[in-house]
Amino acid sequence: MITPYPGLSPIPVVNRFSPLRSTLSQIRPNYQFALTSSYDPFQLPPTATPISSSTFYPKTSPYIFKSTANLFILEPHVSVSMSPALIAQNHFPPGFHYLPHSPYKSLKFYREILHETNSVDIKPIRDKTDPQKIIYHSLYIYQVLSQKSWGAHPYELRTLPSKLQYNYADYVESWYYIFLHQTPDFTHSRFINFDSKFRSELPYWFLHWWDTHGPKSDIIPPQITELITYFSSKAKFPERDLFFPTPLLFFTRYKIPWIMKWSYNVNWETRIFSRQFYVKWWDRFEVHRIVEYIYRDFPKPEFPKHEPESTSPHSTQTISLLRVSLKLSYKIWLNNYSFKPPKCKTMKTMSPSHPQVASPVSKVQALIDP
Repeated sequence: MITPYPGLSPIPVVNRFSPLRSTLSQIRPNYQFALTSSYDPFQLPPTATPISSSTFYPKTSPYIFKSTANLFILEPHVSVSMSPALIAQNHFPPGFHYLPHSPYKSLKFYREILHETNSVDIKPIRDKTDPQKIIYHSLYIYQVLSQKSWGAHPYELRTLPSKLQYNYADYVESWYYIFLHQTPDFTHSRFINFDSKFRSELPYWFLHWWDTHGPKSDIIPPQITELITYFSSKAKFPERDLFFPTPLLFFTRYKIPWIMKWSYNVNWETRIFSRQFYVKWWDRFEVHRIVEYIYRDFPKPEFPKHEPESTSPHSTQTISLLRVSLKLSYKIWLNNYSFKPPKCKTMKTMSPSHPQVASPVSKVQALIDP
């Protein structure tokens, strides 16, 4: 299946309301001008300080394949000797890793949309020995706007500080295109997490984003898996949240991070050119820190503790005292009790072949005498 846009296979989004007059007349349709290879579309404002690479995570957990986004079919003139990177370089505009609907819809455009709507916070993490080198980007999710929270018809346009206009379709696309920044050696990765203040209701289309860019069960440690199971059995979800998988609701509530990267791939049998996404666990995450939060929100039931039977000498003495006390009580009861066996109408005497029935007195005596 060939997808019309990268990462949007089940949800084809077409922006049919892009402004074509006032906006484009002010922008030169030059792809190379829009984004060059040395340009960082996630560059922070000059007042902000990039995070040092000293906080970079250890590379121990392996990357696990997550999903594939089919991009296009290679034509016969494309040789099998061409590398995926070279194919992409010939197919996409300079500095792009996708075919934009309009020249001005660069990564900077999509980043500005997410920033203007207060949806994410993106920061470059640079190498402290080479400040020009970006090791990876961190992305914290503040909120995800649904069509209802958008507050208007999805086709209606809003204006960015850069004077560019966008609609809700552009907003949805920005959640996919924002990850298409890449380094020449294809080693760029993204640290993704939900911000501590994240509280918004997720739109249903976000489930597709989660299936493409979210973590995979194979990377989640067993301790976290057990907590997700416990969370699933205790939490009471609103009806609208039943649409989403429990791990997604767990990650949004307890702010569990993960790492994602992507690369190109070619299936020469079908000649399909695709983008493959990989995810891994962040090894520096401290699992024990969220355990107390989970059991605080959903306490475990407390059962009464049963004291084990003691086998000390004191217990033997206690039994002996109880036995003596029971003997005295028995003698007092025996003096006040007269036992008369019942009369038998059919037989005047009891034959030896008929065993005698034990009296209550003999039963008590057997209990007392060991």
